Amino acid sequence: MEELTITSNRDRKHHIWVEKYRPKVLSEYIGNESIKETFQKYIDQQDLNNILLYGPPGTGKTTAAKILTKSIKCDSIYINASDERTLEVVRDKITSFASSCGFNSLKVIICDEFDGFPAMSQRTLRGTIETYSLHTRFILTANYHERIIDPILSRVQSFEVKPPNKKEAAKHLVDILKAENITFTNENMAMIVNTYYPDIRKIIQFAQQSSINGTLTIAKSNLIEHDIRNKIVEMLKVRSPFLEIRKFVMDQGLKRFEEIYQYLYENVDTYAEGKQSSVILKLAESIVSDSMVANKEITFLACIIEILKTLKS
Repeated sequence: MEELTITSNRDRKHHIWVEKYRPKVLSEYIGNESIKETFQKYIDQQDLNNILLYGPPGTGKTTAAKILTKSIKCDSIYINASDERTLEVVRDKITSFASSCGFNSLKVIICDEFDGFPAMSQRTLRGTIETYSLHTRFILTANYHERIIDPILSRVQSFEVKPPNKKEAAKHLVDILKAENITFTNENMAMIVNTYYPDIRKIIQFAQQSSINGTLTIAKSNLIEHDIRNKIVEMLKVRSPFLEIRKFVMDQGLKRFEEIYQYLYENVDTYAEGKQSSVILKLAESIVSDSMVANKEITFLACIIEILKTLKS
C-alpha cells in the first residue's frame, strides 16, 4: 500500500542544503507573491482547486506544492511523472489512492513533472479527476505548459511560477552561507548566481559542492565543468570529437534535454559563427523528435552529430 504523506519532516536533519533550506511554510517561500496570496486563501479555507504550477526547472514548483499539502489537513501522495508515467501508474497508484479510505476528508495528489506524462496517460487521468472530484484534488507541476492536453488544462487553475530575481536569489544564497558559517567573497557568490540563475536549486547545490573547510572556493573553470550547458557549448566551440561529447553527456545521466536545446539556440553565435541558420534548423528538428521518443539521449546525441558535421563543413 502506498505510504501516505501525513506528518511533517520539519524536525528531520538534512545535510543536503537544497533540502535543509527548502521552505517549509508559505512565509519562507521566495517570490511569486500573487501565488502566495492565493495559496494563503487555500490554507485559510483548508481546501484548494485542482492546480497546475508551471515554469523553468529549479524555481520552486515542487516546493510550493509540498508547502500547500503540509499546510492543509489532508492525505497526500507524491508521483514523479518523469519516472512513473504509464497507464498502470494512473490506474494502480493514482486511482487506487483516490478511491481508498483515508485518515482525512481531503486527499491531494502531487504529479511532479506532469508534462512528462504521455497524452494517453493524461487523458486517463482526466477521468480520475472528474470521478473523485468531491474529495480529491490534484497539484500538477510542469516545465512546459504547452505539453499538457487541453482537457486537463480546462480542469485546473494554472499558475506560472517565475524565479525570484537575481537579488533575491543572491540574498537567499548569502543567508545559507552565513547559516553554515561559510566564508565567501561577493565575487564568488555572484559568479555562482550569474552562472546558474534562474535555477535556484543548482545555485545552492553548486555552492555546497564548492564549500570546502568552511570557505567558498571556486574557479571559473570549475563552473564550466559543473554547468552542463556551458560545458557542451565549450566542447562545440573547440570542435571536440563526438566520442568525447558523447561520454560527457552519458556521464551526466540526463533524462531531459529541453533546457540544453534552448541554451544551444540562445548561444548559437558563440560556437557556430557563420553557420547559425543551419545549426538552428538542426536544433528545431531534434526538438520535434525529442517530444515523440522515449530515449531522448539518442535524439540529442544525433543532433550533436549533425551540428558537428555542420560546423566542420
